[in-house]
Amino acid sequence: IRKDDFESSSDNLKSLYKTSVMLKDSLDTAALYVNPESAAFGRKRDTDVYSMVHKISLVLSHAKSNKNRIKVNFMGRVQNRHKLFESFKVIPLSLIQNALKYRKCNDVEIVFDERGDKLDFSVVSYGDLITDEEIELIFQRGYRTPKAQHMKVDGTGLGLYALKVVADVHNFGVKVSSSLLNGEQRKIGPCNKICVTAYH
Repeated sequence: IRKDDFESSSDNLKSLYKTSVMLKDSLDTAALYVNPESAAFGRKRDTDVYSMVHKISLVLSHAKSNKNRIKVNFMGRVQNRHKLFESFKVIPLSLIQNALKYRKCNDVEIVFDERGDKLDFSVVSYGDLITDEEIELIFQRGYRTPKAQHMKVDGTGLGLYALKVVADVHNFGVKVSSSLLNGEQRKIGPCNKICVTAYH
């Protein structure tokens, strides 16, 4: 779906499309929780990663959970098609979903860095600091940071676990960094930069 087509659709069609996409993707993520081996089902296909991530961000940024209509800004391009399993979409789905849910200030940024057949894909958001100890646990099944548990945000600790399962199947690494903002940036509120990168 193109952005122009989506924006010009009726509210009912937008809702139907968003609901159907989110339901399918949620079921796929739940299947990985029960059966991690399903991440490698089917065969790898040549995939337009940029279009995939753009579609997911479009759906999530218009979801009811994004009440403040947080913007998702893209940086970089992906020129090549990459051979991926269908399950790969769980990676951008989980990262963007978390970025929108737990963001406290600024927009969400998606950054692509492609070098030949190598691809880095980062999602940058601004929220509560994640400690080194929490980063060690963040991809464990069912884990949520203490601050995430105290926020009025639904979560099960399922998304990042499923993401790691899918990343491993694709031989992608995943790294998380969280750093304090300083100077002028801190005047906007208690925000810290959080960057999660899947890299191949």
